[in-house]
Amino acid sequence: MKIISAFIILAVTLALPVVAGAAADSNQGALLLSYLRLEIAQQAGPLSAAMAKETSRENQEEIARAVTQWTDTRIAAIRAGLESRFPGQSRDFFRLYVERYTTCEEKEDAAFLKQTAGELGLAVAPKDYAALRADLLRTALKPDVMATSQLLGEVQTWLDVKHRQPGKTPPLQAWLSRREDAPVRSAAPRPVKTDPLAAAEASAGNYTDSAVPADANPLEAISAQEKNRREKKRQDAIVEMQQVSAERKQYEDQAAAEKTARAQAESEAMKHQAEQMAAVEQTALQQRQNSWSAHLMNAAVSLVGSVGGAAGGAVGAAAGLQAANRMFP
Repeated sequence: MKIISAFIILAVTLALPVVAGAAADSNQGALLLSYLRLEIAQQAGPLSAAMAKETSRENQEEIARAVTQWTDTRIAAIRAGLESRFPGQSRDFFRLYVERYTTCEEKEDAAFLKQTAGELGLAVAPKDYAALRADLLRTALKPDVMATSQLLGEVQTWLDVKHRQPGKTPPLQAWLSRREDAPVRSAAPRPVKTDPLAAAEASAGNYTDSAVPADANPLEAISAQEKNRREKKRQDAIVEMQQVSAERKQYEDQAAAEKTARAQAESEAMKHQAEQMAAVEQTALQQRQNSWSAHLMNAAVSLVGSVGGAAGGAVGAAAGLQAANRMFP
């Protein structure tokens, strides 16, 4: 029932009159852009794997981890946009749209192409679906192409530097993170030094010795004094245990602070090293990014069935399911 309801709502959405405007104001435009953004982000995995094919297994695994983390982050952002626009039904809407889009593309459905161009606010309707994607890659999808090509260029440059300087090149994650906004450097918090004994005594309370009246019975006086001595020993034991506990906590806090400071220093040192190495490779890095950008644009324009087509020519329901599984794991 939920799937049928989603299909009806989506069908009504796609049947609404075409109004020229930004894709952000169009459900159909948002679904298509999300689909193509998914495809562009997904290209990073296989392209980086092919790039690392001739390198060591250790390098391959390091690249795979970094690229997977990057891809997951990109897809999560795309998914969040869909969930915000279609709360509770984003997966069904996305799957059904991809199913319809790939079906229409395979059949070269001119009416659907014209409607899509209108939803995206294109002034001139493209002649075919490849031209539609080319227009989007030059405009709305350009930041996605640049981000993916930048990642691939960084990975390729890091791999080249590591082959030339195997013992000096920082890990790939540190190499990539050098572009992130540097956090405000601050010294690790130092534990507040306290006197454990004074703290323990304060928490134990004040000891008071019960006064024994001068005219008290000697046996009662002895009993009272013995009771006071036992109470004194008990409170002394409490103070001692609290002192040991306070000293241990102070030691653990100091050790944790020192460990955090060392980790932060090591991370910043690796970032600094990556910045120095990357600065030397800046020209080559830019050339590689430009090359990857052109490659991605050509690949995206020529795709048939986009996400599914890139893998095995899937269209229709199969393409919709594949894309939905990638977008909503």
